[in-house]
Amino acid sequence: MRIAIPYNQGEIDQHFGHSEQFKIYVVVNKELVDSYLLPVTGPGHEAAADLLTKAGVTAVLCGGIGKDAFLMLRDSGILAYGGIKGQADKAMDDLLAGTLMYDEGITCHSHEEASGCGSCCAGCAGCGDDAEGCSGCAG
Repeated sequence: MRIAIPYNQGEIDQHFGHSEQFKIYVVVNKELVDSYLLPVTGPGHEAAADLLTKAGVTAVLCGGIGKDAFLMLRDSGILAYGGIKGQADKAMDDLLAGTLMYDEGITCHSHEEASGCGSCCAGCAGCGDDAEGCSGCAG
């Protein structure tokens, strides 16, 4: 199984569609056997989703992720776990240990409707506001 994390200097990049690279973790029998960095070759979530699909990724651990990107991954058979912050390697360790904390309702509904939403998806879901009612908490 291959698991991807949007990656920025060891941390989970908090915006899936803006990530310039992913760290890919190769897991066999619930054990990490390899990891490597995979640069994103085009702009936006479509390029990222296509890249991850071609790389054989089956799950993504991320911070914020828009609804379109979430659905694109889902339609490609890739599970997305959002609302995760901190170090990428720690998140992977937590996943393997069965202790990963994530937010099932992390997706924004539309970037255009999220006026004032400081960090787009990650901040709004943290306070319970959806994109249409986002108060810009960026929490």
